[in-house]
Amino acid sequence: REKFLGILIVVAFLINFMRSALFAIALTAMFMFVWYYLKGFVYKSLGRVVFVGLTLAGTAYVFVAFGVISSEYSLYKFQTLFDFSNLGEDDSWAFRSMSMSAAIDQTTSSPWRIAFGNGWGQVYEFLRGEERQVGGADFVNVFAYNGVIGVAAYGFMLLQALLSAGRRASQAMYLEDRLLAEGVMFAIVGNIALGMVSGMLLWPSFWLLIGLAIAMDVESLKEQSLRRYVRRKV
Repeated sequence: REKFLGILIVVAFLINFMRSALFAIALTAMFMFVWYYLKGFVYKSLGRVVFVGLTLAGTAYVFVAFGVISSEYSLYKFQTLFDFSNLGEDDSWAFRSMSMSAAIDQTTSSPWRIAFGNGWGQVYEFLRGEERQVGGADFVNVFAYNGVIGVAAYGFMLLQALLSAGRRASQAMYLEDRLLAEGVMFAIVGNIALGMVSGMLLWPSFWLLIGLAIAMDVESLKEQSLRRYVRRKV
């Protein structure tokens, strides 16, 4: 079942191909390798990373070779996936870069804005002849909307969620709980990576992960209380 779900995720990813998501997958795979290596599961780590990589590469080849991906833009993204020399000419990245630069320029125009931001969603700029709300990546958006204070709070929330899931993955009493916590932890890492180049703040799945991390801390406190109670009785 695990492999079937992995293949299903890869197929869905390729149908809605995004290079920013591939960046997040790569960073998450590296994090998974380090996590399992530190846990002493080197072969398990290598097996999962290799499985994801081969499945992604094989499915991508089939999609392109048999014309499953017919969109010219999607094909272009596949063909230029590792061609960083033309990144500045890529229309998608050029517009996103322009939008983020405009948000940062407006926010750094005064010490007050640097500290407290411009207000949620209150950053606009004329881009390509049209007034648009600028930003793009989560950290850029939070900085533009809430300043350095907002970035610090946002980073602290992500760190606490990651640590909460990591503690649960290491200390939970039952295997099922540890595996669930691992999945949440890896998903949080993926969301953080994706948030560096794209926006995840408004996605319900992002806040679902934050909520799960909070719930895991509550469960960990319950288990700690139970262990203390058992030790006193013994």
